[in-house]
Amino acid sequence: MKMKLILSILLISSLGLLSSCKKDEDSPKTKTEMLTGTSCWKLVKSELKNEAGVYVDNTADSYDACELDDCTKFTTDGKFVTTDNGVKCDEGATVVEEGTWLLKNNDTELELTSNGDSGTLKIEKLDSKNLITVLEVFGFTLRLTYVN
Repeated sequence: MKMKLILSILLISSLGLLSSCKKDEDSPKTKTEMLTGTSCWKLVKSELKNEAGVYVDNTADSYDACELDDCTKFTTDGKFVTTDNGVKCDEGATVVEEGTWLLKNNDTELELTSNGDSGTLKIEKLDSKNLITVLEVFGFTLRLTYVN
């Protein structure tokens, strides 16, 4: 009888251990959750595709230091705001740009609208730490890499 009691206690204890150690599996985040779930996105690299089809870094040629510390925040209500953080481009302004955003074409494109102008970026990569977009404009292909 004593042995059955000990075995029962051990069985119940081991079941408790197994269930408490079970790893909770998070469901994969949606593109919207990854885009809006960060504190902000900062541009770290701009690349221009050359005639040979190779992307060449043109960050230093295209952006001032005051632009590279700007912070873009996407909110779940479909709005975005880019603020001038750190080095100021314009001493009087903290908001650089604001507008609306929309994921399109099965979450493979990001449409931004600001001041009546719209542009669509192809999403090459989006996860919780990286956003890489491709923009085709005036016959040029530009790849922009953001991190949070």
